[in-house]
Amino acid sequence: MTLALENTPRGRNRGLIQSAKEHLELVEALDSPRCRATFDVGHAHTFGLDLEEYMKKILPYLAEVHLHDNDGSGDQHRPLGGGTIDFVPLLDILAREGYHGPLILEMGSVEDLRRCREYLVQRASSRARG
Repeated sequence: MTLALENTPRGRNRGLIQSAKEHLELVEALDSPRCRATFDVGHAHTFGLDLEEYMKKILPYLAEVHLHDNDGSGDQHRPLGGGTIDFVPLLDILAREGYHGPLILEMGSVEDLRRCREYLVQRASSRARG
C-alpha cells in the first residue's frame, strides 16, 4: 500500500501542502518508501507557482498526477485547455523522466473528458508537425 500526499488549492483554510518545498518536507519527514506525493497541477496553479519547477522537484517522490485546468483564481476543475495552464511542458517532463504512474483527469462530465482528449490529441499532432 502507498500513501500519496496531495498538495492543496488556495482557499479560505490553509492546507497542509501549498508548495513544492512543503510537499518535499512532509514526504521526507515521514521517511517511508511507502509515502509518496500526488501532484495536483490545478491546485498548484491557484498559488501562481512555477508548475514545471514544482514537478521537477517532486518527481523523485511522485505517485500520481492530477490534471485539471483553471484560470488561477480557484480550484475550478475545467477540462485541459479550459484555463491558463500549459500542460505540454509538464507532460514533456514526465515523458523525458520516464514517469509511468497514473495521470488522473479530474473532470465533472463525459463532455469534459472529450475536451481533454481533444486538447491532448491536438497538442500531440502539433508537436509531431513541429
